[in-house]
Amino acid sequence: MNVSKYINMLLANEENLSSNSFNRRVFLAASGSSIMLSGCGGKAEPTDKLIAGEVGIVSRIRDGDAFTLDTGLSVRLAGIEAPRRAWNDRPADPFGEEATKLLNFEAVGRKCQLFYGGLTRDRYDRAIAHAFVEDEAGQTVWLNKKMIELGGARVRTWADNVAHVRQLYDHERDARNSNIGLWAHSEYDVFSPNALKDAPRGLALVQGKVSKISEVLEVDSRCSVGEDGLLHLTMGLTLARSTERIDLAVGQEIRVRSSIRREKNPDGKYEGEAYLAPDHWGQFEIVL
Repeated sequence: MNVSKYINMLLANEENLSSNSFNRRVFLAASGSSIMLSGCGGKAEPTDKLIAGEVGIVSRIRDGDAFTLDTGLSVRLAGIEAPRRAWNDRPADPFGEEATKLLNFEAVGRKCQLFYGGLTRDRYDRAIAHAFVEDEAGQTVWLNKKMIELGGARVRTWADNVAHVRQLYDHERDARNSNIGLWAHSEYDVFSPNALKDAPRGLALVQGKVSKISEVLEVDSRCSVGEDGLLHLTMGLTLARSTERIDLAVGQEIRVRSSIRREKNPDGKYEGEAYLAPDHWGQFEIVL
């Protein structure tokens, strides 16, 4: 499947994408596209390590990673984060509106089965789930993976929800290397260690070699940039004693992601040195 062509075709037909009920087969045929419908190809998506949950029809898209079923249940796609669409006075994130339209095309009107791989509800009582829909050919589409493939979202995990993260990373890497979707926007660039100081607030991806690994008798961990310009990983108890700990060594190149934090300045403002505060191993990738 030519993913770039697929995305461009969808986004060029906003009137169709804004409709909650349209014939996808007619839409694709009218577009003169030979691109296969999502999920076609016959290979079933993995549901191992997941627990089956609710079933319903996707009735409304709230964002590029959130929707509502016809039962009224609000769903947040686990393991991913899409750019935000505009809301009230808040402008849309780059590619936020497009991500919402992509999920609309892939999901609205389709039968959906939820599966859980960790915490099942967030503080807003939304289901945190892996969602599988059935397309018009009877094939299964894993929405979490599909949004990553289309560049409509990035991988983002929490300590209580990391199922299938390694598989999602593989698809994210392919989309990023091809500058698909949000990856065509510089706001989502992967930072080098030396560029971390200029990173804005929010989720950040940093890639570089590790020159120091240490452990401390504290709960929190941090990944910072040393004077050598390389990454220094200080593991607190949560990472050091985790059963999910990966075999990480000095000299390896890694990619790590979390929200940016900053040290407090003498004047009391958190505008000092930038660092990451990972709290689970699902936030780490070893770059081969």
